[in-house]
Amino acid sequence: QKADKALDDFCIEKAKLIKEALLGSAEHANYDKRRFRQAIIQLKDMSPQPRPLSDKQKKSLRKQKELKAKPSIYKVSVPIPDVGRLRSQISTLLKRSIVSKVIDELAGDPQVGAWVQQGLSLHKGERETDTCRFCGNEFSPQRRSELEAHFNDAFASFQREIEQAISGIESQQQSMKAVEFPDASRFYDHLAADIKSAVEAAKQEIDSVIQTLGHFKDALEGKKANPFEVLTLEEVEPGGDSDGTSLRVAIEAVNSIIEKHETVTKNLKKEIKGACQALEQDYVRE
Repeated sequence: QKADKALDDFCIEKAKLIKEALLGSAEHANYDKRRFRQAIIQLKDMSPQPRPLSDKQKKSLRKQKELKAKPSIYKVSVPIPDVGRLRSQISTLLKRSIVSKVIDELAGDPQVGAWVQQGLSLHKGERETDTCRFCGNEFSPQRRSELEAHFNDAFASFQREIEQAISGIESQQQSMKAVEFPDASRFYDHLAADIKSAVEAAKQEIDSVIQTLGHFKDALEGKKANPFEVLTLEEVEPGGDSDGTSLRVAIEAVNSIIEKHETVTKNLKKEIKGACQALEQDYVRE
């Protein structure tokens, strides 16, 4: 009788401890000595015997047990440019040369050439005049003809093509800079550390692609300044630039954690129940 009472007291005490440890679990709200004894019997019959949980696993399960539903989080969408195709297009532009009657002094000094080109436009159309607006002397028909031959339609068209390419790159850079990532505080605690590292990796990859686009832009600016010179992308582009593949992987990692967050939200009761059962089993095993 003393032994039975001692066993009964033991079961009551341990059942109470487990009930308190799993406070908030509806399944364990009425946990008593009878449930504890049943759990002992079930555990003894298990083969193989469950392995003890590590302190880290217990801490994670306790956090999981306290979960409360959090708002949904939308996946991250990043407008990743086709870097390979862009590199090919820019390489083609850099290798092109303009057929025109070249004035050596303007072709050899891009800064002066750009200034003269702008000045020529200020002497045409509504502003047309035979007097040089800079020096006040006569703007001779011969000089006008020479300049127009240098800055012919093909030249102007090519310059516009380069400007459009530069504008497109700037637009892609701005789109990537505007990408927003969800804050770690919006995630469940057991996912917070993972999302922080995943977001940090994704931001680094975005910066890498933006840097690559910057190299492309620099190359185009160089070609715009030297339209008569054949250039190659390798002259301005350092090696090892991102082609966007790593960024895709990084964004997939972020969205994978977002999916886990959404799964937890949808299956919250199941998650809590599973955590409580795992903790109960480990308490019983101890």
